[in-house]
Amino acid sequence: MKTRFLSLLLCALFLLTGCKNKNQENLGNPDNSEGAVQGEVADLGDDGKTFGESLDSLGAYDGYFEESSADIKVECISGTPNAYTLNGTTLTFGKISEETVYSVSGTLGGNIVIDVGDSYKFDLELHGFSLVSSTVNPITVKSGDEVAIKAKKDTKNYIYDMRNAIDESDETLFSGAIHSEVDLEIGGKGELVVISENNNGIHSKDDLQIKNLTLLVACTDNSLKGNDSVEIEGGNTTLISSGGDCIKTSNSDISEKGNQRGSITVSGGTHTLYSARDGIDAAYNVTVSDSSTVISIYTDKYSNYSKESAASTLDTGYMPGDLTKGPGGRPGGRPGGGMGGFPGGGMGGGNPNKGAYSTKGIKASNEIFINAGNVSIKSYDDSIHAGSDVALENGASALGNVTVNGGNITVYSCDDGLHADGKLSISDGTVSVSNSFEGIEGAVVSILGGYVSVNATDDGVNATSTSAAAITIGGGTLYIYCTGDGIDSNSRSSYNGIVFSGGKTVVISNSGGNSAIDSEQGYSYIGGSVVAVMPRGSMANEAISCQNFTDVGKYTQISLSKDSFLVVGIGETSATVKMPASFSSAYLIVLGDNSPSITTESSTQQTLDKNGVAWN
Repeated sequence: MKTRFLSLLLCALFLLTGCKNKNQENLGNPDNSEGAVQGEVADLGDDGKTFGESLDSLGAYDGYFEESSADIKVECISGTPNAYTLNGTTLTFGKISEETVYSVSGTLGGNIVIDVGDSYKFDLELHGFSLVSSTVNPITVKSGDEVAIKAKKDTKNYIYDMRNAIDESDETLFSGAIHSEVDLEIGGKGELVVISENNNGIHSKDDLQIKNLTLLVACTDNSLKGNDSVEIEGGNTTLISSGGDCIKTSNSDISEKGNQRGSITVSGGTHTLYSARDGIDAAYNVTVSDSSTVISIYTDKYSNYSKESAASTLDTGYMPGDLTKGPGGRPGGRPGGGMGGFPGGGMGGGNPNKGAYSTKGIKASNEIFINAGNVSIKSYDDSIHAGSDVALENGASALGNVTVNGGNITVYSCDDGLHADGKLSISDGTVSVSNSFEGIEGAVVSILGGYVSVNATDDGVNATSTSAAAITIGGGTLYIYCTGDGIDSNSRSSYNGIVFSGGKTVVISNSGGNSAIDSEQGYSYIGGSVVAVMPRGSMANEAISCQNFTDVGKYTQISLSKDSFLVVGIGETSATVKMPASFSSAYLIVLGDNSPSITTESSTQQTLDKNGVAWN
């Protein structure tokens, strides 16, 4: 194979390692900040804590140089030779007659165009390459059967889009630092940094794949956008959007080949997202799989990079971690829920300080599946949200479902922890909602396994459906500590709004006027163990509204001190619960035994979980 080299020297080379552009503050550049440790899920406590290292610390501008300087080498590795031209500072790869691989190294103050035709695959390998452009987007892919841009092993590569914000109504301009009209893969075993100071990061009008590489994208708008799909496989990515979403799709129709468009999948790797708006925003589905997956997401005010924050112009009195207050930090007042509850979050209506745009952690217009991996989210809006309010382009009705089949999920939300407009199902894994307005909410909620922990200023688990079994607790371990109703169903089906059929449940509601168990027309008990606590004066009639309550349960009054231990024997099992608050006079409801043993202790030898509970 003939090999051709191009060495271009436009002027004296000034490779200024570490030189920062004067406009880099457009992306936000925090000086005092904290970043998530790679491979670990961050601690999401302490509402005052925000996240995001400085761009200097991330090495974002290590490859920046003065645009007028360039020195590049282009090599044909395989395939069609002489398939490129250089016109001024524009390097263009033209039509190829076979699968072709080229490499480029050095520095270029200009842009690259890939227009190789629609018949063959084309790979562009980056071997220690820096590209700076302030007039057009740095890389444009116009055609190719499949195009891949790969950072080669043991190399660092940099793409800088230094343009002003473009007019997106001008179809001759492309907003992405890397823009593709066709399917695009970004991969390799090396490192790639993409900086777009006023526009998008990487954008494909079709499918976008990110595979295995170490990738940093810092931009103003969307970090990664594939109109048809985004697939991330392995690697180590840091995505920063100072004014938009981190990962986004926009189409939800069916392709000519019959494939559903609009999904985002993440499988393996470590991925840290700092977003002014949504962390992940899918026009169709989101799927997280593979036990090696680690995703950390910080939205809106919890990202140090956000230059547009809903919280910045609103009431700073909102303290979502304070369970002694109602929603919005207002002392007293009854959060939505109780009184039978109100669909959609009741009178409280969620975080009253939300902005006009969405700042969710993971959002999908149809369904979300979390099958494995570690996911942590700190969001100003819902942490995980599947909606059914957007019309899908495929003509089907959106389902709005969230399904958790495994993994470890930790969320800290100023609104709902996990929200499904349709069905919210948990069958395995660990789900920890450390702070929320409503912890888990769906039209229908089903908890059949796993370990679920909820801390909420309103309802712990809420179902808005007004018919059939809206909430099923059938397995696993469930802990709820809340200010509103603990388990709240709006179903009006007689003795069917909530169905207890298994599992081990502790639910504590700390405010009067609410109920630890709240159903419109009663609930049913089939199996499982339940310990429910709420202040005297609460709606006890709701909590014991079970058709066969005297056969399966016990209702009594009790005094409980903060940090004391409530020990309840239920058949052959027992629960030890460290009380998170004092109840001078409380209602205690037990399901699973109509004559349980009940004692309080000042100490215990039991090994308690993080919520202060032990089941034996």
